[in-house]
Amino acid sequence: MENLKITFSPIDRLYYITQNDQEIHYQTGKPTEQDIAAAVFSNDWEARFKEIKKGKEVRVSDYIYYSMLESVPPKKHKGNSFFNGECFHANYYYFFEKRDGFCFGSLRDIDNGNLMDQEAILYVAECIKKPTV
Repeated sequence: MENLKITFSPIDRLYYITQNDQEIHYQTGKPTEQDIAAAVFSNDWEARFKEIKKGKEVRVSDYIYYSMLESVPPKKHKGNSFFNGECFHANYYYFFEKRDGFCFGSLRDIDNGNLMDQEAILYVAECIKKPTV
């Protein structure tokens, strides 16, 4: 794992996991090897978004969460959750939330909050395969 650092801040009493000078996760307890591996995996943009596009809710790093929050103004924002301001398809937007000390990402319907359904997933997959002119 390249350029990985674990630091403790006595001010906020948190352990920070940093990869390539990017803070990817923080937690109250000292990180175990499993915590570190999960944090590094959750920061793999390509793998995380590939799973999200399959209609899954996946853990993402704090870095991805805040990058998506800062990329464009959120379409909806409430507490520790938000719909990214850029539409993915129809009513589906990237949705991110913090819960239980972790960040999660998914594609959800902005009107009802439901995960992207299988029909929409198949439609989007077909659109991605078609060449653009």
